[in-house]
Parts: sequence; structure tokens; C-alpha cells
Amino acid sequence: MKFQKLWYSLLIILLSALLFWLFSQVLIVKKIDCSLNQQPCSEELLVQTHKLSDQSLFFTDFNNLVSRFVINQPIKFSKLQKKLPQTLKIDFETLPIAYQLKFSAQTFDVTSNGKLFEKISAETVEIQVNDQLFDQMIEKGSVKPGVNLQITQVIRLLTQEQQKIKKFEFKNLASVILVLENNPQILLNPQDMARSLFQYFGLIKPEIANYSTPIMEVDMRFKYPILRSTVSQL
Repeated sequence: MKFQKLWYSLLIILLSALLFWLFSQVLIVKKIDCSLNQQPCSEELLVQTHKLSDQSLFFTDFNNLVSRFVINQPIKFSKLQKKLPQTLKIDFETLPIAYQLKFSAQTFDVTSNGKLFEKISAETVEIQVNDQLFDQMIEKGSVKPGVNLQITQVIRLLTQEQQKIKKFEFKNLASVILVLENNPQILLNPQDMARSLFQYFGLIKPEIANYSTPIMEVDMRFKYPILRSTVSQL
């Protein structure tokens, strides 16, 4: 009787192991459907997603693997579906471009979190930076968080004020030149651009409209704004 029970137990273990083996061998990824913005993925993405082939459909952490893909595109992983018996469907979305950073002859797309990518998007806000300053603004393939925060805040404020940007240039570590349509040239401190620009629109701009002498430049880099009838040569 004891022998019979032992035999049944072994049989159950063997059958379970066999079923598990069959399950793991049959339900593996053999087909990958990859889409970007509901369109077929680029060749670069296809190469990356191909790495998931032959993985177990139910015993693989696909979310973790996809997040490790090295992709030189401003995209994010949005959805994953498993279709029996052997299909994996992966959806990606393009990350919105917050602005573009230009130095020398190169232009980079920059996402809202500061990540840099080779320019592929349509024209957006272009910010000019000299080569030396560019190196000081970038860290590990991204615009430094503090700098990126100031830039995105300025762009958000200008959008709210419905201002068209004609020029946005980091001239040096102490000066940003901002030229807007129907406004004097504005000089800003890179460390405090958003607050100074908010002050300009709230207090300075309404005042200079009443000046008899045309104001060509407003310098917001100091404690008190400086109004000039000529444009500085920085």
C-alpha cells in the first residue's frame, strides 16, 4: 500500500514536470508585433524587440527587458499584450519634444525630462548654445535637471502669454538673450530665467508701453531691471 502511494506521488510529480516542460516549450515567443504610434516599428526598434524571441510567454519579465532597450529615439514603452500561443504585441509611443538645443552645426531634440536625441522632429523652440557652454549644460546624455527646469518653465510661460520666440540664446554662464515678437530684447540670468520673465510680463512690460522713448532692451539679470534705449553687445 505504501509502495502504491509512493508510486502515485512520483507519477504525479513526473506528469507535472512533463506538463510544465511542454507548457514552457510551446508557449514561447515566436512572433513579435511591434508598433510605434500605431504604425510599424522602425528597423532599430525591430532589432531590439527581436531579442525577446524564444522567451517564455508567461515566465519572463518583459516589462523589465523592454525598459532596458537601448534606443536612440524619443519613445516610451506604452503597452504589452500576450496572444496565445506564441505572439507578443508591444506598443510604443513617441515622447513629445519640449525644445531643440543647437550648437555648432548640430541640433538635438530634447524631451520634457531633458533627454537628448538626434533631431528628427519638426521645428519647435530652438535654443542656441555655444560649444563650451553646451558641454557644461549636458550630463549623461541629458540637459542638467536645473537647466532643463528653467528652460521648460520659460517655454510654458511664453506659451501662456502667447509670445512668439524669435531668438533664445544662452550667450554665456551669466546671460540668456530672449527676443520676442513686439517686445524689446530681454536679458536673463540663466539661473533665474522663469521668475525674472514672469516679473517682466507682470510689471515691466505694462510700464514701458507708456515710455516716450522707445525701450530696445530690458535687462532682468540684476536685482532691479535696467531699461535701455539701445541693444547691448554681449
